[in-house]
Amino acid sequence: MASSVSVTMAMAMIGDKYRYVRDLGSGGGGTVILVEHLAINRLVAVKVLVTASPSALGRLRREGRVLAALDHPSILRVMRMVDDGAVVALVTEYLDGGDFEDALSEFRLPGGAVVDVLTRVGEALQAAHGAGVVHRDVKPSNVLLSHDGRAVLADFGLTRLGGEFRTQSGAITGTPMYMAPEQITDPDAEASTIDVYSFGALTYRALTGRPPFAATDLKTLADLHLTGRPPSPAIVRTGLPKAVCGVVLAMLEKKPRNRPALREVLTALDRVDPALWDEILPDARPIDAANSAGPARAAETSPIRTESGIGTATGGTETNDVQVGAGTEFEADPHEARDAVAAATRHTAFGDGPTVALVQPVFVPKRQRRLLKRLLIVGAGILVGLAIGLVVVMLV
Repeated sequence: MASSVSVTMAMAMIGDKYRYVRDLGSGGGGTVILVEHLAINRLVAVKVLVTASPSALGRLRREGRVLAALDHPSILRVMRMVDDGAVVALVTEYLDGGDFEDALSEFRLPGGAVVDVLTRVGEALQAAHGAGVVHRDVKPSNVLLSHDGRAVLADFGLTRLGGEFRTQSGAITGTPMYMAPEQITDPDAEASTIDVYSFGALTYRALTGRPPFAATDLKTLADLHLTGRPPSPAIVRTGLPKAVCGVVLAMLEKKPRNRPALREVLTALDRVDPALWDEILPDARPIDAANSAGPARAAETSPIRTESGIGTATGGTETNDVQVGAGTEFEADPHEARDAVAAATRHTAFGDGPTVALVQPVFVPKRQRRLLKRLLIVGAGILVGLAIGLVVVMLV
């Protein structure tokens, strides 16, 4: 729930040409409200920061400048930014379909639509990288959807502009579940290969129903990103094309130079018949609900105690900043927290790092389910025929 102070300040900042409609959310990245632009009868979103830290205000200003510079149909469009020094308000387009994380968790999208969203995100990242912009926080909740089929990449608050933004000493910025290894070892890393890794984790989650790595504490999760090997997507969900599985695992390579270019990823997705995606991905629900990693969104933050020495992750609707510390509490994004608790893991030595075998639900494509039903029907018919024949023989 947005505070009344934030709403009042936002409306005062943008002026009387807008009418407040309702809250959209609030968190570490600010308050977001839905307003109507009266002159053109259009709904728009307003993100506002009030009494925030200088670094938070700087992130929102930077996001506004980046969005204004990037003109692409799959990147959130900004309409105006109002800044009086202490309060910053960003007016953007409004998408009415929620975010990709909720759509995946609620199984709202057919397979072809899921892959279409992935394609749009890949194209958005290509455009951003072409303009010298690295997103640094690619995850499903930062992809916004509309009911008419659009998908846009949003929340560029962690973007680096010409090296102007540096973290505090020892601070790691990003979202732990989708963070590239180099973001952990070098918080000031700026290469576009960071986004390729995070896009790989996002794609893995979209195609399999869960992220590549999950753990109950940040240190274990960090170690998995640094040295772990996720199971092949084909193990988690049957029917996935071999080429797609290969390119997803390649995006998750530990060494940035070994990750593929985004055009290779988009080509691999495009080569699959859209009808096949509808066979593989729709109506794919875990057989064992207890092992499901598809959490419902109940709260914005969930406190977790860690004894491992990685410290504070400030969770919210926008981003998580992880500060290296010593045995303190941290608040993690609710999706990651519930995924982490739900995912049972075991570690086995394999090559240069542990292989993580998650307790995975098995997903059976619809085509295979239909074939199985037919075989059962035929088998039942044969048994009935044999029984009738046996009765006839006995009577004779």
